[in-house]
Amino acid sequence: RLEATAVFELPPHATSKPLVLRSPFADQRPGRLELRPGVEASITLAPFDVLVFDTAIPTFPWPPTELLEVDPTIGQRLEADQRLLKNLADAVPEVTVTIIQRREEGTAAVSIDAGGLRDNLAKAYRNVVSLLEEWGWQPPAPEADLCKGWPEDARVSCGGHNARCCAACPQGHGKVWCNGECEWVDGECRL
Repeated sequence: RLEATAVFELPPHATSKPLVLRSPFADQRPGRLELRPGVEASITLAPFDVLVFDTAIPTFPWPPTELLEVDPTIGQRLEADQRLLKNLADAVPEVTVTIIQRREEGTAAVSIDAGGLRDNLAKAYRNVVSLLEEWGWQPPAPEADLCKGWPEDARVSCGGHNARCCAACPQGHGKVWCNGECEWVDGECRL
């Protein structure tokens, strides 16, 4: 028997909700483990058994970025409860997590300032993404999924950068990254 906080360092958002760990290996049993602070979990292992769990399954966008586009309602929810931002920032030293509300555009973003320290950014990014996923946030789709039907060597100008197709221009930044040959129409970047 194990108590979650005695074995794992749980992220701040796991104090009120369970932390669900999933195995990246389809044949691993158990494939899922739910941990709650102060609640014991039982696992029976044979000698030399090894379990591998990851809180990031399904995977979220990598490498970590300093700006994550979110639905404006999620931005308002974070803005209304500043304790969540403080908890996310306190979990990693020298990191500031803020909300950017672009009311005129109807968009919002979570900004992670790690002072240029990549390790701190990666840790804070995992915590922020885990919280956002609990609230129904979906990471941007990979370019290969967005550009189905486009030739592999296709390129469009998005304004300040290029992508394989217009749908891949925003890279999670919304309409502010949809320029050049592309335009923002009905919440999508199109040619």
